[in-house]
Amino acid sequence: MGWRGPARRRHRTRALIALAAAGALALVPATSATGSGPQDLTFTLSGANGVGSIVNPGLPCASGGQGSYRDYTVAAPLPSGVLSNLTGDLRASLDVQHDGVEPPVGPVTTNAFLLGSVSHVTLSNQRGTVQLVLTSGTCAKPTLPFDGTTVGPATVTWAVDPTSPSNSGSYRGSSGSGTLQLQAGVAPGADNPWSMSSKGKITVLQPALSISVVNTFWGNLGLDYALRNVSVTYQIKNSGPGDAFGVVLASATSPTSGVTPLGPAPQALDDLASGATENVTVAYHLDLLQPCALVVLGCSFNTKLTVTMPDALDVPATQTASAQVTAPNLPPPL
Repeated sequence: MGWRGPARRRHRTRALIALAAAGALALVPATSATGSGPQDLTFTLSGANGVGSIVNPGLPCASGGQGSYRDYTVAAPLPSGVLSNLTGDLRASLDVQHDGVEPPVGPVTTNAFLLGSVSHVTLSNQRGTVQLVLTSGTCAKPTLPFDGTTVGPATVTWAVDPTSPSNSGSYRGSSGSGTLQLQAGVAPGADNPWSMSSKGKITVLQPALSISVVNTFWGNLGLDYALRNVSVTYQIKNSGPGDAFGVVLASATSPTSGVTPLGPAPQALDDLASGATENVTVAYHLDLLQPCALVVLGCSFNTKLTVTMPDALDVPATQTASAQVTAPNLPPPL
């Protein structure tokens, strides 16, 4: 399934008439954030569509080989709530190695192991893929119960390698580890039963907030000048390494006395890939005697934006950033 990624509409600005502009300020990084740490990666799936084949003979362990092995693959739909709120797909590939003799030539060893470099579970959705690399024992010390047609039930370990190119899209750079309860029929054919249940933690790259003031102006065809209402257009930037989905401007406030936020807030914004930006406009009312006595032109005040930036797992993270605003130095034209 190809990764579509965040929406590409990056520069939407509210339809207000700019009558006097102020110079843009530098990007201001977030001053505080409540972000996402390691998250549970749990699922329980089963089916009867396992595809198996036998590769025999193999080079024995004593000769430096990995023995005979079974190639085994499964696929299943991945429900929402496992890898974000999106549904997706699970595909697993198991390389079940054993240092015994395949029937009918001789008895099969009672233990096997998973070759970690090629045994994995891959989870995917429209945002990308995550690969869980599986391990269970070695050729010298096999730990996986095996009777010639079935492996398990057993506990195997999994790990997500943050440097692996198999972790792609919004799940690039992911890390984590856990265990998998596994049982699978590995006989030749395409109708083998299987079940797997995962417990573990996964960490994905996180978005971060930076803001800048793009423009200030008197809205409503200049009537807001008389009302002492100044509109501010901010650039919202995802300056973090991770992508953000379902971004929302939760609030726009001011710690400066005499400044009353007029919104609108909250405002739904676009998805923001790492490095992407979007413009958003909010208005503030300036009282008569403060923050600037009587004269509203060139009046400066501080503002704070709170933005919710869910990560690729749809775990919300609230970020705040501050910026100084200066009202236009000129009144609207007559």
